[in-house]
Amino acid sequence: LLAQAQSFAVAVSLHAHGRQMLQPFGYALLAPSDAAAYDAHGEAMAEDNGYVHGPIADVLAPANGNSVDHLHATRGAEAWAFEIGTSFWPPMAEMLAAAETNTAALLRLIAWAGSDLHVTELSFVDLNGDGDGFPDPGETVEVRVAATNAGRGGVASTVSVELACADPGVTILAGQASG
Repeated sequence: LLAQAQSFAVAVSLHAHGRQMLQPFGYALLAPSDAAAYDAHGEAMAEDNGYVHGPIADVLAPANGNSVDHLHATRGAEAWAFEIGTSFWPPMAEMLAAAETNTAALLRLIAWAGSDLHVTELSFVDLNGDGDGFPDPGETVEVRVAATNAGRGGVASTVSVELACADPGVTILAGQASG
């Protein structure tokens, strides 16, 4: 099996119906150690597809031997089962609609497999001005950016940031940084 030969940061299996996104665990009413990440990711994906999300045993029913539990517990993957559509044997039109409904959520899941950086703080430090933390005409400011990695694919070892401004009245003294 490919899952035994490779390490996957995320895994998903698509099933016929239910409009649900199912996460570990199915064999018992237990929460995985990274339940907060699952909850956050489930909420974000639910914004895209409107599906209910949660542990298999909670949302659907207790289920032994499922791939979600196996891939999470033995391979460390963030594993999901999407129950898409509204019928067990959906017609082609419904399958296409279900694919469209889930595209954005699945793309989020793919992004989380790698380094998925998000700016969490943007601030300005007045180097020669009134000290109010806002860039004013004539001031020189330092721009500080903080980011978090929401991805599961490991540490982003080198991150580069480029600052640009279309306003001709703004001069950028050093517009690139990495760390």
